[in-house]
This record gives sequence, structure tokens and C-alpha cells, in this order.
Amino acid sequence: MSTVVEHYLALSPRDFPHLRSLLLVEQDSGDGPELVVELTFVGSGSESLVVRCAGVRDLVFRQPFTSDMRLNALDVDDVRHAQLETIGFEVRDIEQEHLSFKSRTFDVAKHAAG
Repeated sequence: MSTVVEHYLALSPRDFPHLRSLLLVEQDSGDGPELVVELTFVGSGSESLVVRCAGVRDLVFRQPFTSDMRLNALDVDDVRHAQLETIGFEVRDIEQEHLSFKSRTFDVAKHAAG
């Protein structure tokens, strides 16, 4: 398991089961435009977990029937060893199958309420 995935799991993503926001932004990476996905998850406490991925490809988002978007935890595979051109990570919501994508980067941080 890679250090990126270990860091994500160490932040206890299952404690943040509700997706508060899904932000899609096209930005210039220096090599041209790329899609960035930023997901903010919340739980019962005052902290949030923010996942930010750049160079997103093959994005699939299926809106649930209710407004309560529960993802529990994302399954993140570090595929950088496969030496795929611009893909470093495969991210998916296995339990609900609402979200999946591939990305060049995967970053995660825990934030206090502010």
C-alpha cells in the first residue's frame, strides 16, 4: 500500500460519510487544461475531510435518489507503478457505486470547522 493511500486511511474516512460538496474545476496545469475534483466530506463532528484530485479522467457520478449523499469511504488504488501515461490513482465508491474516476494526483486533508 502506498503512503498516499495509508495517509488517507489514517484520517479515518469512514468517520466522514456525508458528501457536503463536489467541486469540478478546469485549471491550467502548465501542459494544458485539466479537470480537478474536490470532494468535501463531513461527519457528526466539526471537522471535514477534503479530497482533491487533479488530472481527472473517466469521471462517473450517479446522483442518489435522496439528497443524503453517503459514500462511507472511497476505495483508492495507487496505480503509478503501472506507468499509465497520466493516471496515478483509481478512485471509486464501491459500496454505493455513485462515484468513480481516475486521476493524476490524490491529496487529502482534515480541516477543522471554520
